[in-house]
Amino acid sequence: MDRSRWCCVGIAALVFVAGLGALAESCTVTVQPGESIQEAIDAAPNGALICLAAGEWETHLDIGKTLTLRGSEDGTTIRGHMHDVPVVRVHARGDSEVLVILDALTVSGGRGWDGPGLLIEGSPRVTVVGGTIEGNTEVGISIRDTAEVTITGATVRENRWDGISLSNASQVSITGSTIEENGYGIAMYHSARADIAGSTMSGNWQDGLSLSDSAQIQVADTTIRGSGNDGISLWNDTKMTFVDSTIKGSAGDGVRVMNSAHAAVANSTIAGNRNDGVALWDFAQATIENSLIKGNGEVGVALWDASQLTISDSTIRENGRDGVVPWDSSQVAITGSNVTGNGWDGIVLGRSVTVFIESSQFTRNERYGIALYAYPCFATDWVFTGCVTGLGNTIPDLDEDDGNVEGGVCPDELGFLVTEEGGELDRRK
Repeated sequence: MDRSRWCCVGIAALVFVAGLGALAESCTVTVQPGESIQEAIDAAPNGALICLAAGEWETHLDIGKTLTLRGSEDGTTIRGHMHDVPVVRVHARGDSEVLVILDALTVSGGRGWDGPGLLIEGSPRVTVVGGTIEGNTEVGISIRDTAEVTITGATVRENRWDGISLSNASQVSITGSTIEENGYGIAMYHSARADIAGSTMSGNWQDGLSLSDSAQIQVADTTIRGSGNDGISLWNDTKMTFVDSTIKGSAGDGVRVMNSAHAAVANSTIAGNRNDGVALWDFAQATIENSLIKGNGEVGVALWDASQLTISDSTIRENGRDGVVPWDSSQVAITGSNVTGNGWDGIVLGRSVTVFIESSQFTRNERYGIALYAYPCFATDWVFTGCVTGLGNTIPDLDEDDGNVEGGVCPDELGFLVTEEGGELDRRK
């Protein structure tokens, strides 16, 4: 380990755990292979720096006091061997203050749901700096209760179920880290909170990121790629902000928003996912701003049930089927956007949707630019009973430059969408 690399990180961790006092390079105690780390922890005073020599320990550790546990630059591994016992447990109860830094450690060998690699529970504040959490049979890092955790420059990989699991009212801040080849990359429950920045989540065989209950997350400058199911799934009353980030190559949807979940996507790319780029169900709500939705296998953005969506200043292009599909009683507003080159329609409107479209371009789509899913546009008995309003759009016909292959709008009653004064098609009655 390059000590200069960790200098600033160590100072940041010191601020987080201010009760540790000055960041000491001199070790309170150094533990060699064959010696007991737990005995050193038990004997250490609050604020101790326990240094571990290079090597591997087959042990389980219990930390309930303020200290730093630092590994060697040549590699220090803590490997568990018991079932349903955490490899490393950090805990605090009641009003006790426990501030812990885990620096440059590899933690492996956790077995069973009650035996994660790293369990943080109660009310401690913990900083994980560098190191690797890998090869645990169920969960890599489990954060519970009201624990507050910072993870910087770490790798969480090859844990069979969750890479990182958060529950209750726990909180985590993750920066500059890699979360790969787990079941779920990160799973959040209850009212847990998370911030992720400058990180990569790749090759997780379920969802890259999954939230349920009332969990909330902010994601920035992060890439989620190659998830075995959805890149991100949001359930129930969860909330997500996704900024300056990328989701690509998921085997399911890029982003799936369910129930009454909320998603805000800005300055981001959602591309090359097998199913839909973004899919909203039930009463979900989302905004997409200044983003690119490209090359997804099915629909760029799909809305079902009573979901609501606002799209502004974005590009939705070259998706395998339609660019945008509002269905059922969903509502969508599209402004200042470009919907182009999609394999079917730019936007197809089904059933009783409510749609507003302004100052947007619908070009070079393989069927219509904008169409109602009703006769005569499609050979169907379905009837459109929704409402469409808008103005100032560019929707070229098949014989115009950048024209849509089967026509600009269908039926012709939607022609007001290209006029400056605009208009309305209301079939709700």
